[in-house]
Amino acid sequence: MPLPVTTTKTPRPPRLFLYGPAGIGKTTLGAAFPGALILPAEEGADALDVPRLPRPRTWHEALALIDAVAAEPSGYKALVIDSVSALEVLSCRQVAEEAHVAAVEDIPYGRGFPLVAALWASFLDRLEVVRSKGLAIVLIGHLEIRRYDDPRTAGYDRFQPRLHKSIMPMTIERCDALLCANYKVFTDSEDRGFNKERVRAIGGGERALFCTEQPTHLAKNRYNLPPEVPMNWAPILAGITAAFTPAAPAAQPVHTAPESKEV
Repeated sequence: MPLPVTTTKTPRPPRLFLYGPAGIGKTTLGAAFPGALILPAEEGADALDVPRLPRPRTWHEALALIDAVAAEPSGYKALVIDSVSALEVLSCRQVAEEAHVAAVEDIPYGRGFPLVAALWASFLDRLEVVRSKGLAIVLIGHLEIRRYDDPRTAGYDRFQPRLHKSIMPMTIERCDALLCANYKVFTDSEDRGFNKERVRAIGGGERALFCTEQPTHLAKNRYNLPPEVPMNWAPILAGITAAFTPAAPAAQPVHTAPESKEV
């Protein structure tokens, strides 16, 4: 029996994880995704006139809303979770309540966060069911600066999503693009004499989406996106479309018969 091998590209709704500092416009950008329905785990979308679900107050309420989106055809094209940072709080609270302790850190022998990770895996599985119904997944998260110990060089600080280490790797692995929204910053130096230099950050407030990993930030994508694009969905969606567009067949050389020479 021959192996069922194929080379055909299979377009599927994207799974995007957008994170950045407070106030940069993450929720507004998430709401601008075509056909977006927002699941607001915090108050970021309250001032926006956009379709949204009720705000869940417990972990089980959040899962029930996700299940409802998967169960009923709605015409929406994307489920936007705003934010996973707030959902993490609900998952930790759920684990603590089930263990009858005040906080997940109070569970003995470090067993709290593995339980949180198990809840989080179930949440990601539910998002896959929503995706199987034809909806894109857009996760919104907050940003933190954390030290990264690179074995090839001295450690340094970088931007990354604000999620506990027990759930951040699985969240990033289950996304097709991790996009860091941030301001473009340039530096200017001033000579202060005596071999001293003052470095100042300057910039005009220009925002960008950073799509590939750099020492300054954690990012990735599976669509061959450029390292940096303007902060809107047009270049992201264009890149996704291009990634699934079949390559044009190579032009075949045209062979012409040699001209006959008159004698």
